[in-house]
Amino acid sequence: VDNAGFVYLAGSTASGDFPRGGAPLQENFGGGTDAFVAMIRPADSGPDALWYSQFFGGAETDVAYSVAGDSAGAIYFAGYTTSGNLTLAAAAQGANRGGYEGFVVRVLPASSTPLAFATYFGGGSTDVITAIAPGADGEVYLAGYTASDNFPITDDAFQREKGAGVDAFLVKLDLKRPGLDSVVYGTFVGGDDLDVAEAMKLDGAGGLWLAGYTLSRNFPVSPNAYRTVASGGADVFLTRFDLSKLSSANAITDSTYLGGADTDVLYGMTLVSGGRVALAGYTFSSDFPQAGGAAVAVNGPKAFVSLLDPAKSGDGALVYSSLFGGALLDAATGVAADATGRLFVSGFTTSADFPVTDGSKKLSLGGAAQSFVLEVAPDR
Repeated sequence: VDNAGFVYLAGSTASGDFPRGGAPLQENFGGGTDAFVAMIRPADSGPDALWYSQFFGGAETDVAYSVAGDSAGAIYFAGYTTSGNLTLAAAAQGANRGGYEGFVVRVLPASSTPLAFATYFGGGSTDVITAIAPGADGEVYLAGYTASDNFPITDDAFQREKGAGVDAFLVKLDLKRPGLDSVVYGTFVGGDDLDVAEAMKLDGAGGLWLAGYTLSRNFPVSPNAYRTVASGGADVFLTRFDLSKLSSANAITDSTYLGGADTDVLYGMTLVSGGRVALAGYTFSSDFPQAGGAAVAVNGPKAFVSLLDPAKSGDGALVYSSLFGGALLDAATGVAADATGRLFVSGFTTSADFPVTDGSKKLSLGGAAQSFVLEVAPDR
């Protein structure tokens, strides 16, 4: 959402008749599943609310995972593709090097030729871009995960060697530069096991926050972390990079584990007033850390929302943490915050007894997923 009231959406569609508006990124539906990007202003009514909407893809599977806008009115979206025939523009990488390859697109929705930049991005194995964030003066940051040993990593990377299996990554592109010169920074982020980045935010103070989950027992953490040691199978991680020190051994200013003795998976992260960070996902851990509210028992996968204050260390850094759900599967997939620090969490549940405050009931039988949204006020 931007300050003018526009909402940006990105995802995937198998519909050849997906609603379109504005100048196309390609003439026709590519086939299989195409990515889409849309720009909507809810203050307008009916068809006038759809300011821009187009699909982007090739003959196979194309999925957008992240979308963002910049102050110049451009839209950026990214994800993964198995197609070998994407429509490219000013590309840094002209071909799909592996089966699942990342892609990055910059769109000028007000232009008659809106496809300003489109490229494949990855190595010879699986590469998925899960987060994108435009920086200043044509810079774009990407995050995700890769199984490619030959993923584009620069010589000044914080971490040049990939661990076994899958590692998270952080990439900086300068779209003012041509071709491969646009890749000004690329690094692996992780330990010796699986590491997946799911969310990324720029904090406006020269920092970049990366969050996801890891199986690594040697994931890079900071001495002042909430937790410096992994707790269980998969743990959540939260890491801050100093953008002025990306090429140094001191690039990480804050980094911590969060979780219990079982599997903990993160999907959403946002920055909150007062320098705090909110995390959301799901946990199987009966000992998942809870703070600031009544404890909830874990009798299956539960949604969680946690609030960390990186200015504090140890147990004091966990300002708030709570679980939500019913008897079956409950997972939080996104979190946002307003200026007062209230948190808004979205996700899905298969629990017919998911706790609600408005008297609504789950519309389908147990086992079928249904969306939820909840509001949390940690400071009250």
